[in-house]
Formats: sequence, structure tokens, C-alpha cells
Amino acid sequence: MTSSRFMMICALTLGACTDKSDDTALTDDTSVTTDDTSTDDTSTDDTSTDDTGETTHTLDLELLEVLSSAPLSGATAVYGDQSVTADSDGVASIELEDDAPFEVVFSLDGHLETRFQGYVMGQGESTGAYMLSEQTEAALGAALGITPDRTKGYVHVRLLDTREQRYESLRGVTGNISSTYQVVLAAAPGGAGVAPGNTTSTDENIRASLYFVNVDPGPFTVNLTGLPEGIAGCTWGTGGEALTGWQPTVHAGVWNEVQVHCE
Repeated sequence: MTSSRFMMICALTLGACTDKSDDTALTDDTSVTTDDTSTDDTSTDDTSTDDTGETTHTLDLELLEVLSSAPLSGATAVYGDQSVTADSDGVASIELEDDAPFEVVFSLDGHLETRFQGYVMGQGESTGAYMLSEQTEAALGAALGITPDRTKGYVHVRLLDTREQRYESLRGVTGNISSTYQVVLAAAPGGAGVAPGNTTSTDENIRASLYFVNVDPGPFTVNLTGLPEGIAGCTWGTGGEALTGWQPTVHAGVWNEVQVHCE
């Protein structure tokens, strides 16, 4: 496959393509980002107390197709004994226990299962979560010349600057995960092409994401360098655990979704 054709096909799937055979940090500083135009995350004070006396709050999840950001109505979201079907806008509302890790599982015909993991600290939230269609997965595999390995998983890491609840792209930051993976991907701003690497774009209009393919299952951490001046630290989700504390898990054969909030 020629270089130009490889770049074009990657642009039609998820973005830039870079190989990685072990868990050492990548050194390519080429900017990457994603073309994600979904509604920004917001925080509210929608809290309540359940029958067990535990304080809970509502997490409104907008389920989106990872390639097009189209809302996925009819998707099912499961958390504990709750099972919710996304409405016509792709939104499913889940009651989460405060000050605790969570994992919400999404399913929809024609898509890989998504496991959205995070840590919550007593405030209502609205955020996007993503699903990978089998059609997009097939195009991705063809573009990269690899076969998706069901004994491994995908990891989607979203990097957000949440200072003063702005929920903007965390720009110009290099990200990596501790687990061994085969490929890391990102999309260039505005569909203008792709660039290999694991450093987010400086384009303020595009939310930064990194996609890791064929990742070894098990707990993992996210490592960030080049944080902007004024960022004190990063957590798993809004007001959650520090990145050195609680760890999410890569589940085999599914799309694993996490958010890193820095302020």
C-alpha cells in the first residue's frame, strides 16, 4: 500500500497510525487530535440518597459513534441492576454512587461492547461516551494491515482541560498508557489529514483523544508529559482519583473508554 493511500484510509477510519511493540514511551512529537464535535461535558448538583443511605448522582451519557459522532439511539447502558435504553438523542441516564469507581457497559447491534470507566466524587455530570461499529473496525484493520485480536482490547483516552469547568481539549500534551499495545491512532483537525504520534494538537476547537489498538488486558495507567502551565494535576474524571491511585482495566474484545480531567 502506498504512503498516500495509507494516510487516506486512516483518515476515513479513526486517524493517525503509529506502531508500538512495547510499553515504553513514544518519542514522536507530531501533533495529533480527534475530530470530536460532541457537546462539552458539564457538571451540576443533581444528587440524591438511595434506599441504602448512599449518596448518588445522575450521570447523563450521550452515546456516540466514534467515527461520525452520530448519536446512538437504542443502545443499552447497564450499571449494576440498572439497565437503560438510550433515547432518540442517544442519551442514557444512570444513577452512580458517589466517591467510588464505576463501570457502565454499553451494547448495540453491529457495535463492539463499550466499557466506560471512571471515578466520581458527588456531582452530577453530562458527558459523551463512544462505541465502535463492526464496519469501522473492519475498515480500521484493512487500513493498518492488522487483524483485531479478541484476546486484547481497544482503549480510548480522552484528555480534557477542566479548569474553571471549561472542558476543552488538553492541547500539546503527550500521552501514553502503561500497557503493551500494537498501534496508537489519532485524527487530525477538521478532517485535514492525519499525523502519527501521541501528542495532542494545539487546535483549540478539537477535543483531544488517543486510540490504542490490540492492548494487553489488565489494569493500566495513563502517563502525560508537557502539561500546560497552571495545571496542578490530573484525575480520572471530574474530581476523581489521581492517575496514580485507582486504575481502570483493559477488558479483552471490547472498546474501553476513559477520561482524564486536568486542572
